[in-house]
Amino acid sequence: MEDTTTRYRPIKNGTSYLEDRGSKFFGLMCPLESDREISKLVETFKQSQKGIGHVAYGAIWDNKGDLFRSSDDGEPSGTAGKPILNYISGKKLVQVLVAVARIYGGTPLGKGGLIRAYGHTALLAIEQGKLEAVVPTRTERLAVEHAKYSIVRHQIEQKGWAYQVEYHAKGASFSLAIPEVDLESFSIWKSEMEGF
Repeated sequence: MEDTTTRYRPIKNGTSYLEDRGSKFFGLMCPLESDREISKLVETFKQSQKGIGHVAYGAIWDNKGDLFRSSDDGEPSGTAGKPILNYISGKKLVQVLVAVARIYGGTPLGKGGLIRAYGHTALLAIEQGKLEAVVPTRTERLAVEHAKYSIVRHQIEQKGWAYQVEYHAKGASFSLAIPEVDLESFSIWKSEMEGF
């Protein structure tokens, strides 16, 4: 059974090319950490080929899919950015920018043709990249005395939980990134650690 909460982020760029009635479409999928990166990435992509008139895109820059934006970049409304964003959402991608650049070939494609061309170019770029699963986590804290520190740290490392440590006069405080699927076992383990 598929986990419907799993999201994916790019770890390797994907590129694509499509030609339709003389118009050339170039696709790019790349990682995105912040909305502030969008304009620079789009502008760099626009400069990558001579003659590019439009660079439409879809972007999601958080790890849950809640922060997103798209642009038709002058194409008729809903014909470029929306189909790109639909593929991003359909593939459950996060922290991603998918951009499609167009060099006009002289023959109008119509709204349906533009939707198909932008969407298909985006899909091809996504398929050519490499993705990794994003495991949803919750930050949990645990304070321990000096005497318990090495035992607790060793167990945390054995469980594979990411952590940061802050040392203080009485011991140490762990800030842990616990995968949501481990929250119940973490609660039990935390009670045991606080009790010994």
